[in-house]
Amino acid sequence: MNAPHTFRAGARHASPATPGAGRSSRVGCVARTWRAPGRSGVRVRAAEPTKLVCVTEGGCGANVSEIEISEPIIVGTDGSCELQVQADGVAPQHARLEMKAKRLMCTALTSDGTPTDPDALLPDTGPSAVRLNGSEIRAGVAYMVAPGARVSFGTEGAPEWEARFEEGGGAGGMADMMMRGMASAASAEVRETLDKQL
Repeated sequence: MNAPHTFRAGARHASPATPGAGRSSRVGCVARTWRAPGRSGVRVRAAEPTKLVCVTEGGCGANVSEIEISEPIIVGTDGSCELQVQADGVAPQHARLEMKAKRLMCTALTSDGTPTDPDALLPDTGPSAVRLNGSEIRAGVAYMVAPGARVSFGTEGAPEWEARFEEGGGAGGMADMMMRGMASAASAEVRETLDKQL
C-alpha cells in the first residue's frame, strides 16, 4: 500500500511524504510528471509561452502582428531583427526575447545593441524603454514575462504586445489534480488511455 502524500498550500512543488515517491504539482505554468510507487502517472504538459501578439488597436507598427518565440529574437528597427518595430524611441536593436527553462525572458538592450550597461538609455538621443506591464525595465537585466503580461518597446504609450501561452491538457491545476487522483485508482487500461490523451 502506498504511503499518503502531503501537499503544502501555496507551495511551488508538492512534497511527497515518503522519499522516492515522486509527485507532480502544477502551480502557475509548471507541470511535472509524477509516478507513485506501482502506479501509472498521468502526464500533463506545462503551459509555455508560444508567441507575442499585438494587442493595440490599429496595429503595432511592426513587420508582423504576432511572433512565435522558440529561439532568441531581437526586437528593433534594424532590418535584421526578427521583430521589426517602427515606433518612436525604438533603437536598431532594442530588446531580446528568449525562452529559458520554459520561461519567456525579456532583456532591454543598450543603444549599441548590447545588454551590458544597465544604466544606459535607449537610444542615445533620449529616454526610451522596454516596458513590462507599464513599468520600465532596466537595460541588461532579463525579466520574466508571465502569461498575459504586456510588453511595449519605445517611448511611453508605445503599442503593446501580449504574451500568449499555450495550455497543454487540462483546464487548470485543480482539474489536473482531480484527473491524477482518478487515474491512480483506475484500471491499467484506463490509465494507459489517459496517459495517451494527456
